[in-house]
Amino acid sequence: MGRYFKYCVSALFILVLIGSCQKSKLNKNTISSEDNLLVMKVLYNIVFSVEKELLSSEDLYKTSDVLHTDCAQLSVNPPDSGIWPKNFVVDFGRENCLGIDDIQRRGQIVGTIDSNLNASSVNITIDPSAYVQDNHSISGTISFTKSNAELWNIEATNLVLTKSNLEEVSWEGSLARTRTSNSQTDFSLDPENDCYQNVNCIFDDIFELTGSAKGINHDGRKFDFTIKDGIRIEYCQLGYQMTSGSMELQPEDLRLRKIDFGNNNCDNTATVIIANRDYRIAP
Repeated sequence: MGRYFKYCVSALFILVLIGSCQKSKLNKNTISSEDNLLVMKVLYNIVFSVEKELLSSEDLYKTSDVLHTDCAQLSVNPPDSGIWPKNFVVDFGRENCLGIDDIQRRGQIVGTIDSNLNASSVNITIDPSAYVQDNHSISGTISFTKSNAELWNIEATNLVLTKSNLEEVSWEGSLARTRTSNSQTDFSLDPENDCYQNVNCIFDDIFELTGSAKGINHDGRKFDFTIKDGIRIEYCQLGYQMTSGSMELQPEDLRLRKIDFGNNNCDNTATVIIANRDYRIAP
């Protein structure tokens, strides 16, 4: 009986030790942080793409003085400017096309819009299920609402991101994107405008992202996050990057992750802090 008891205690100790080692290893990984930031990157680039393409339509905006910079073709139905809501399709074609923001896109984003983009309030709902960005596909519903000239509220419901390696990440949440500077410097075809034929005027805007969300990483672990200090998004050479701000991410049954995006540096990196240890990742 004594030997059997000692054997059971020893076996139990070994199991606890193995479990502790596994937990320690999981508390050093950044899977949830990387999966979450990938979804956020795809999401805000979809919003930027749709917004820019809709701005290029005279039916949806007050002017056509917006440079059409990507591979997309925009169709709007009904085309009559006095009829709302409208359906639209942003079509990037069947083959990957490299945009000037260094992102590969193909497929279609379909959606509806309920008023002209220069109205005081605008509601847009899109279905990205036929769209692929950098060989990542995404399904679900994305809605964004303009409540003033500089603010878009973004709602993502039942998103599933299928990464290029076929790993899946589930995600849903609410974000607010506020333009904080350079709102008056839009590309223009007016020779009297300071931004006449100046491509830089398209990409000099700076945005702040706030909000929270929850998800399931590609290993099946649940997580939730909250942006603590507004995340700065700006155009960096080739593409938009998160250049400052911070968030807290809590994976289920693991230590809290604090994610720091630096101090306005276009280095495409973030620091994940877990129990006072730093891990560098590329969003």
